Amino acid sequence: MPTIFQRFVFAGAAVLILAGPLCAQTPAPETTPDATAFDISVRTLPEFSPLRELVEKHLELQRYRAVTDLDDSELARLMTLAEQDVRKLVGTLGY
Repeated sequence: MPTIFQRFVFAGAAVLILAGPLCAQTPAPETTPDATAFDISVRTLPEFSPLRELVEKHLELQRYRAVTDLDDSELARLMTLAEQDVRKLVGTLGY
């Protein structure tokens, strides 16, 4: 049976992966100030809402949402870094 940490990290990584396929999306029009290249959604069980809020607020991937000209290799690198980032973030809470 997976530990709480394993379930959260798996859920976090799965949600980040579900934010794509990033390369298949057409970039948002740059005419609006709120234009984003991709969306990020973090889903957890209700009892893990503090972890979800932490990840949503501090996930490094958030900085790249406004960059609309990322190529496939950059997106793949960011996805790898996002998983590591989620592990570090939840590690600060002892998971």
